[in-house]
Amino acid sequence: MMKGAVSWLLVVLVALFIALPYLPSSVGGVMLVLGFITLPVILCNAVAAVVRHGRWRWVHAIAVAASLPLLSAYAPLIPHTPDPSSTTLRLVSWNVGNFMVKRDTMLQAARHINHLSPDIICLQERPHESLVSWDNICDAFPCHPHTVRNSREDEVLNLAILSSHPIIGRGERQFEETYNRYLWADVQVGSDTLRVFNVHLQTTGLNSDSKWSDVATVFTNAVERDRQTDMLYDDVGNSPHPVLLCGDFNDAPNGYPASRLRHKLTDLSCRWPLSGTFKGMGGVLKIDYMMCDPDMEPISYQLTDTPWSDHKLQVGEVAL
Repeated sequence: MMKGAVSWLLVVLVALFIALPYLPSSVGGVMLVLGFITLPVILCNAVAAVVRHGRWRWVHAIAVAASLPLLSAYAPLIPHTPDPSSTTLRLVSWNVGNFMVKRDTMLQAARHINHLSPDIICLQERPHESLVSWDNICDAFPCHPHTVRNSREDEVLNLAILSSHPIIGRGERQFEETYNRYLWADVQVGSDTLRVFNVHLQTTGLNSDSKWSDVATVFTNAVERDRQTDMLYDDVGNSPHPVLLCGDFNDAPNGYPASRLRHKLTDLSCRWPLSGTFKGMGGVLKIDYMMCDPDMEPISYQLTDTPWSDHKLQVGEVAL
């Protein structure tokens, strides 16, 4: 009896994993935990397919087979050499944690980024103008004279896009009653025009001072984050140009935001399990992403750990 109940639970969970990106955002937010237990559930189904007998063995085997596409979120991109005739683009995306609210930290981080020779830089959690001035930031990136930043300067969660190529269009979406938002910039690269999205979705609301009573806030924020994802998904789909998208999703690789956006974009930021982008909580949480239009060819993706932020720096390269 108990074995049967456990087997049913494992199979139902796989069905929910697969259905998650198709569920309404109001429902998906309640299922926040699903994105964090994908691998353990698949492993349990695999073990059950070996040790169980009769029909349950086949049921678990089918569940494992059905969940294999979910593992793609943990299969790292294998770097390769692009066609010599193709145009390549290097993108840096980084939640800079306000540069620790220090101009010197910003300058050290900028030197590190410049050494990577990116074409486009997307910064999340840019410090407020009064803490580290926008002019100082722009001066630190002399090879990226074309810039976009959010129009409303907030206390936290400001964004910026800096490009070495001309920006011929720009826009933003500010989410209501929150500091979260995303920017987009139409970047002209030779004869091509790309739309670059820089994203910061709703935070979990948890920190080192959180208590068990704050758990309800986590689920409320998850619903809000998934609602924001739906807006982003529609704007990506309505883009007149091929899309590059990056930023801080604040959710797991098989959570609602990343799963939903993979229906339109290629995720080049996949990592081995327990290889995270957020350095807190043991460094196992992957919450930052980099995605590109399916017509682009992913070339490489790397994470760099630095002392200047609580997030690792993302570096990706694609061929147009």
